[in-house]
Amino acid sequence: MNVCVLGGSGFVGTELVIRLVRAGHWVRVPTRSLARAEQLRVLDTVELSVANVHEPRVLSQLFAGCDAVVNLIGILNPRRGASFDMVHTELAAKVMAAARTAAVRRVLHMSALGADSQAPSRYLRSKAAAEGRLREVPGVGPRTEERIRAALEHDPSDLEASIRLDRAISLTDRIAADLDGHAAG
Repeated sequence: MNVCVLGGSGFVGTELVIRLVRAGHWVRVPTRSLARAEQLRVLDTVELSVANVHEPRVLSQLFAGCDAVVNLIGILNPRRGASFDMVHTELAAKVMAAARTAAVRRVLHMSALGADSQAPSRYLRSKAAAEGRLREVPGVGPRTEERIRAALEHDPSDLEASIRLDRAISLTDRIAADLDGHAAG
C-alpha cells in the first residue's frame, strides 16, 4: 500500500512510518525540514520531500498515487503563523478535499480525546471543529475517513517529555493495523 503520512517526521509520525515500512508499505513523508526527518532517510521505502502541506495544490500532488493518507499534524499551542484554526481545522478540510481529488481510498485523521465544541480549551474545540469539517466533505463515507482520538499526556514542566512513548506505540500499532486491515479488505 502507498501511504502519505502528514506529520511523519514528528514524534508519533516517525514511529508510525517505521512500522508501516516494516509491514511492507511504501510511505511518502512531506516535511518542512529534511533535517527533522533524518532518521527516516535510511528507510528504503520512504520518500521524503520538503513541502508546504497548507497549499491545496501541494497536497493533491503529494496524495497522487496514494491508497491512504494519515494526518497527524497538530499543535499544542498556537504561535505566529500557526493558529489552532489553521493547523487543525482548515488543514483537515484541505486534506479531505485533496484526498478526494487524488482518489485516495482511505484517510485517517488524528484528533484528540475530549474534542468537543463545548470543551474548556481552544485546543479541544479546534479538534472538534476539524472533525466537523471532515464530516462536511461531500462523498466521504464512514470507511473513507476515520478519526482517531488520541490522548497526549503531559507534565506541564517538561512538554517535550510529556508524550509517553507507550501511548505513541499503541497509537501507531492501531493506525498500522487499520491500514493493513483496509488493504486486505
